[in-house]
Amino acid sequence: MLAGYTLGAALALQYGLDYPDEVKGLVLRTVAARPKVREPGTDDPGNPPDYEQEIHEAVPGSRYVRLSGAGHFPPTEKPDEVNALLEEFVAAL
Repeated sequence: MLAGYTLGAALALQYGLDYPDEVKGLVLRTVAARPKVREPGTDDPGNPPDYEQEIHEAVPGSRYVRLSGAGHFPPTEKPDEVNALLEEFVAAL
């Protein structure tokens, strides 16, 4: 299993695409299939478009989880929920 966050997620995804026989699962957080853009003057990172949804829709069998009440660092903001999701994912591999 590979996991990554932002750039690390993009690297994990590419590795999984290049070497699918070596990767049983991917945990990708805050990654996009295209460059993220914001309207000029927009400073609020708390409500960006759902770029991650595009990857979910493009990957058969993927699961998209959006945590409510979490900002930029869900593992530190909602550790119990994130860890439970990761445990569930790893157990299903």
